[in-house]
This record gives sequence, C-alpha cells and structure tokens, in this order.
Amino acid sequence: MKAAVTARFMAIGARSPISFSVSYADGTRYQSGLPPNQFDIRFKTRQSHWRTALYGHIGLLEAYFDEALEIDGDLTAVFRLGLESAFDTPNSLVDIRNRWHEFRFSNADRTIAKQNARFHYALGHAFYHQWLDDPLMMYTCGYWKEGTTTLEEAQRNKVEHVCRKVRLKPGETVVDIGCGFGGFMFHAAERHGVQVTGTNITTEQVQDVAEGIAKSPLRERLRVVDADFREVIGQFDKVVSIGVLEHAGRDQIDEVVRAHADSLKARALACCISSAIRARIRPNFSFVAMFFQVAGFLPSLKCSNPWTAMGCRSSISKTCDDTTCLRWNIGPADSNAIGQPFKRLIPSDSMNGSIASGARICGAARRCFARRTALRICFRSPSAKDRLRLPPIQ
Repeated sequence: MKAAVTARFMAIGARSPISFSVSYADGTRYQSGLPPNQFDIRFKTRQSHWRTALYGHIGLLEAYFDEALEIDGDLTAVFRLGLESAFDTPNSLVDIRNRWHEFRFSNADRTIAKQNARFHYALGHAFYHQWLDDPLMMYTCGYWKEGTTTLEEAQRNKVEHVCRKVRLKPGETVVDIGCGFGGFMFHAAERHGVQVTGTNITTEQVQDVAEGIAKSPLRERLRVVDADFREVIGQFDKVVSIGVLEHAGRDQIDEVVRAHADSLKARALACCISSAIRARIRPNFSFVAMFFQVAGFLPSLKCSNPWTAMGCRSSISKTCDDTTCLRWNIGPADSNAIGQPFKRLIPSDSMNGSIASGARICGAARRCFARRTALRICFRSPSAKDRLRLPPIQ
C-alpha cells in the first residue's frame, strides 16, 4: 500500500510548486520539489499507509487524529495542496462508508440527533472562545463586506444583516433556531428591542446561554430552550435560522423546514441562512459528516423549494460567484483579514506567516467554494385568506 500512497503523492507533487516530503514507517522517504519544504508528512505505522491508500483524505486525517501520522510545517500549505489537487474528493470506498455512517448515525432518532450535536458542540465555551469572535461567538460564516477588517466586524455584519432582512421591530417576538452561544439573541434584543427565544439541541450550549442571560440586563427579553430543531415551541413574529439546515440530515431536511414554517404567525417573516450545493444529487462531504456535522447533509439549490410546498412565499438569494462565496466563508481575498481565522486556530509559534499563507490559499479556496454556495432564504407565512395574494419580499 505504500506504493499506492507514493503514486498519489507523486501525482499531486507533479502539479504543484509546493515543496514537501513524505516519510514512511519503513524509513524510506519521498521528496517533492526542492528543499526547503513547506511541510513534511510522517507516517508512523504501516496501518496509516493502508488507511490513506483506501480512504484518501479521510484515512489520512484519521491517522493524524490517532497520532499514527504527523505533519510538521505550514498547515495552510497542506490545505492549499489538498484543495488544489482535489485530494478531498471521496472515492467509491469513502462513498460507501459515508452512506453507512449516515445510516448508523441518522438524525431520524432524536436521541441520536442530540448525541450527534453534542459530539461536536459540547466541547465547551473555553474551547470555542479561543477562535470564535468575541463576544458574539458565532459559529457560522461572517459577512466580509467592503471595509471589514476583523472577524468580529464580519460576524456583526452578518447578524445585523439578518436583523434587517426580517425587519425587526421593537416588541416583536423572535425565535432563533439553533442559537449556538446566543450571539444573535443578545444582539437582536439589545439593538432592536425584540423578545428572543433561542432553541438548541446541545444541552451544554443551552446551559451556557442561560448563564449569559442570567447576567444580562436584558434577561427579561431573553430565554433559551433545550429542543430539537424539529420541535415547534410556539409561534413567533419572526423566525431566524442560521446554519441549521446543514445539520438536519439527508432525510430530515423537510421535517426541519416544516418546523421552521410552523413556528411562524400568520404573515410573519423568517430568514434562513445555510450552506448549500449546486448539484441536484451529490455525495455528502465525508470529512464534515464524520467529524463535524455528524450525519449532516448540505441541501441542494436545484431541488424543489420546500418553503413553497409549505404554503410560504419565499425569496431565495444565493451567492453564485465564487468570489462572493469566499467573502461569506473566509474573508476578502485581497485583505490581511484573511489570516485572522488561521491565527485563531493555529498557535502563533507555528504560523510561519499565516497572513501570507492565508492569502496564498485564496485561489484554492475559490475553487473549493465554487462547488458550494451560501444560501439565504427569506420567507413569509401567509394567512389562510391571503395565501395566494402575498406581495413579493423585496
């Protein structure tokens, strides 16, 4: 299997100017390009050869997590090379394994759905505080409009953008489905004078938000509920859902969408922001589904609009060019702000000029995000009388 791994790295290296080396468990070594290397990969066990040969990027990452493989050097260069070479494209074995993973960890069972959410999101405030924005701690993509220079600004831009889209007015009731650490809740209550209820399936995050509410001078306007995304806890003037649909699962998206729609009062407004894919049918993002959004699934833009099926009038806005996609997900391609997420994730002593490295991966990131997009859906729940006479949402 070492020969198969070497052949794959040779093919990757032949198409890239990045210099790197690969050391194997038997002591042999492959060098791509001329030193100095930007990174070095060290296989420590023969099993890690097999895993990488059979499962590609999934096998390599699992070996890294199990400390059967080490990577020394510039991690941003590793990601750049992987994206440019399409090393993250799943093979048939990964597709089969991914289908089994979805079946085994299906969110159809609500107990398993909670376990899936807690697997990633129950890691605690102390962990996430190291690399999310402060103080909102938003886990979803920021909005890097012109002039934005920090992650904090990008997240405030995004939250305020959502507030404007649903036309918040003082005194209105709002539900934030999948509220995370409560960033939108606190912002909307403070800036727009609304009453916000947050729902979350991760008990640890609910407890964290509840503690924040207890300390807030706006606590009378805020509450948080431990609930599945498919539960309808009441009806509200406005519904906000940021980064929730990705977690629903391949077969639960319609159920989650129905719960969103059923949470609306008559002629109420909602805004749903989600990642999406452009193909009608595509295998799930294997790494994401296995280690992050467990059993999650990215909805397709080319499938029928479920909001319309619920009797809602919807206005779908999608970022169809890769530059806009990059701005929503990473940051401006021509700004030093691109390095900030990497500073949050990688210790400063191993950055090796992270801002420059971050800028170098922009081209690869554009190609990666060309396969996906940020999806924004604004929809209105009609009354029975007005179901067919709603004006379009501007």
